[in-house]
Amino acid sequence: MYADDNRGGLVPNSGSYYYTNDWVLGVLDFTQQPDNTNTLKITQAKLYPYNNAVEIYHCPDDLSTVRGQLRVRSYSMNAYVGDQTMGWSAGFQTMINRSQIRQPDRTFVFIEEHPDSINDGFFAVDMAGPGVGIVDFPAAYHYYGANLGFADGSAQYRQWVDARTSPTRLRFGVSTPNNPDIAWLQSVSTYRK
Repeated sequence: MYADDNRGGLVPNSGSYYYTNDWVLGVLDFTQQPDNTNTLKITQAKLYPYNNAVEIYHCPDDLSTVRGQLRVRSYSMNAYVGDQTMGWSAGFQTMINRSQIRQPDRTFVFIEEHPDSINDGFFAVDMAGPGVGIVDFPAAYHYYGANLGFADGSAQYRQWVDARTSPTRLRFGVSTPNNPDIAWLQSVSTYRK
């Protein structure tokens, strides 16, 4: 519906902590950051008028808390999809208009992100170079898997086969090459230009 109202343009997904015009606002972490539990950040964002229930931004199986309260968001948007997105790896197409999505049934838009990894609402997989790996990790609280929402409106559950895809305790900055789950995420993420 957002694209219909905006000449095919996709909702902004800049991945900036401070940008105030994205699909979702705020930064999640495990500090005293008020964004962790502030639903106002969701209601002020671009997609809220199309999905005006703050509950849909949080998966009931995500039990991560800050100050004893559940965090407000469990989902992030594909770093290669959305207006004002910058992607993560050079040489891969970023899709800012619905017309650029060549295979909507194979292009994920939303993914449940690991509670230790979720931050800005921008889910990145590094697609280039010898250090190909996961930058933001997918969640694994559904029988070691996560749900993804695709550009055609469908949803798909994916059970991870490699423990490095969504480790119990994340070590940020660790590349996970030769991981079959990374290959799968890459295959449904982007296209080479």
